Amino acid sequence: MMSLNAYGLMMTVLGSSNSDSAKQIFEKDFDIHYELLSCDDVDVRVASSENIALMYELLTDYSNEDQSDYESDDYDSDSDYESHASKSSSHNHGLDLGLASYDHDELVDVLVEMSRDSNKKHNKKDKQQQKQALRLVVSSVAGSSNPSIKMNLKNHIVRFSSWTKICRLNAFKTICSNGLYMHFVENPILHPIFGSSINSLVASGIGGHSNSGNHDERVVVDSKSDMAKYRSMNMKKMRSSKNINSFD
Repeated sequence: MMSLNAYGLMMTVLGSSNSDSAKQIFEKDFDIHYELLSCDDVDVRVASSENIALMYELLTDYSNEDQSDYESDDYDSDSDYESHASKSSSHNHGLDLGLASYDHDELVDVLVEMSRDSNKKHNKKDKQQQKQALRLVVSSVAGSSNPSIKMNLKNHIVRFSSWTKICRLNAFKTICSNGLYMHFVENPILHPIFGSSINSLVASGIGGHSNSGNHDERVVVDSKSDMAKYRSMNMKKMRSSKNINSFD
């Protein structure tokens, strides 16, 4: 699954800068992705289907990157996810791939069947995970809607409204694990990667405080963690800059 997430992350970069190269690479890898749709591991099945949806997005250019990605509300859990589809007027008729094995209608049929998941070998939890993920994939590949998932972070909702952002999110969730929230808020490298989603989160002023109503409640960071070291380095740079400016 990690290799599939890494593949998706790579394609989000390559596809936006050189769609011809991305298409050539995906033509070579499509059959592998198609075969992995029947893998025993649900995470592999989902990741493979999401990579296919990503390539449909990149190669048909139907995503809506300009829609608002941020809103605030009260929720019970910091890790509450809500998935939904935003209606779109665009329609896909398949990709122009130079592959005899590629059939758009056949692919859609397979993905639709996966979204229903009547396979008795799959347990209930895996079925639920696959159905939820594949509904978005089917909607995108069939062309009726763009994807959108919501992620609850400290009672603030961040929306990822394209497969480009969703695939990037999947990769960084694997890398950052429980530290994802702090990286979203304080790691400047992630801000341009996720665009307005993260910029709005930082601009809301929750970088050092939870927005739960208790203004004295702070986000605690382990002094030995990478984030604490990152903060310390930034503070030293700021102090050094102030000292230099004081002599000017």
